[in-house]
Amino acid sequence: MGWTLTLYAQPADEYIGFSELPLDNGRVDFALFSGRSRLDITLIEIKGADFNLTSQSSYGNINAKFNEARQQIGARLGYIYRHYEEFRQHMHRIRQRAQNGDATHNAFLGPISKLEVDPNKDVNIQYVVIGGRTVDDELESRLRHEFEISFNPRIRLESWDSWSRKLRRY
Repeated sequence: MGWTLTLYAQPADEYIGFSELPLDNGRVDFALFSGRSRLDITLIEIKGADFNLTSQSSYGNINAKFNEARQQIGARLGYIYRHYEEFRQHMHRIRQRAQNGDATHNAFLGPISKLEVDPNKDVNIQYVVIGGRTVDDELESRLRHEFEISFNPRIRLESWDSWSRKLRRY
């Protein structure tokens, strides 16, 4: 999991990863805590690789599985914003427990796991959805961009191909 998390962590070696993080009445596949001063929380939803990023229609639309993810994310973000202070405090408690050695939610600590964040400050939230396969990189790049900018906060959309190209090879 560590090689995955460094893509979204800032600084790259300072992070704590979690799997199956409970949120409202569901679970987020993965969560990444990183940052300095303010806690950056990246929520990552994983969809399969058994479909193309674009639908088979002549319209060149994003696959319907990403619209399902959009609804799922919308519900989770709605919960976060309706219960922001409770969410913020709970995330800091989870962070602190992981930093103290508790493997809550399958905590995976990066090389530098003592995040220099202030629990009294707001948290930054971003969402990433990874799924589908790339067929036409240029078309799909445009469609991903349109999908991403239509949300606030922005939801980053990656195919398994675009995501894997970003991984550092050792």
